[in-house]
Amino acid sequence: MGSTMTLPTPFPGFRAFLVLATLFASTACSLPGRFMRGYAEAEPSEMEMLDEDGIYGDAPAAHRGQVRFTFDAFESLSTDALQKAAIPWKLLVAALALDRHERQGSPLTLATGYAAFEEHGFIRPREVVNWEGPQPRLERPLGVVSGTARRGFPSVELEIGALGCTTCHSGPLYGADGLPTGDTWLGAPNASMDLSGFGRTVTRALERQLPRTEEL
Repeated sequence: MGSTMTLPTPFPGFRAFLVLATLFASTACSLPGRFMRGYAEAEPSEMEMLDEDGIYGDAPAAHRGQVRFTFDAFESLSTDALQKAAIPWKLLVAALALDRHERQGSPLTLATGYAAFEEHGFIRPREVVNWEGPQPRLERPLGVVSGTARRGFPSVELEIGALGCTTCHSGPLYGADGLPTGDTWLGAPNASMDLSGFGRTVTRALERQLPRTEEL
C-alpha cells in the first residue's frame, strides 16, 4: 500500500489572512478601494455640450453623436489609465516643446509642442466640413481628448490626455490641385497618421526631459 500524504497545518491566522486578501482584491476596483489608492478620473469639458443646458442638450441623436465621436474619452481619463494609455497632458506637451527647442532651435511655445503632433499626422483643421451646427472649438490636435482629474484627499489635480476616435477616423480634405485644404471630414480615414513614429518621438522626449523636472 502507498504511503498517505500529510498536508502541512496552516499557520495560525491563515484563514483570517485569506479572508482579508479576498476582501482586498474584491474591493480594489470598488469605490472604497479606489479612494484608498488615490483614484481620480476626469471627463473632457467639451462633453458639457451634451448637458441639458448645453448647446446640444436637446439636439437630434446624430448631432449629439458627433460630439461623442470627437470629444468623448470613454472613461479613459483616470489615474489608473496613466499606467497604460493616458498621460499627463501638460507634461507631454512641455517635453515635446523642450525636445524640439534643443534639437531644432524652435521657440518654447505651445505651437512648438503641437508641431510634434502634426508631423506625425495629427490634424488641426480650419473647419470640420460635415459638422452639424456651430463649429467646435478645438483647443488641441483633433483626436486628443483631455480633462482635469480632481479629488480632495489625497489632494489630486491633474490634466490627463489620451487619444480618441478622431485620431484615426477624421481625414484631411484635398482641393482640385491635390493639396490639403486645411479642412477635415469626420469619419474619413486619416491615412497620414503615424502612431508608431509618434510613440517614438514621445518616448525620446520624455527620456530626455523627465530627469530635468525644474525646467519642465
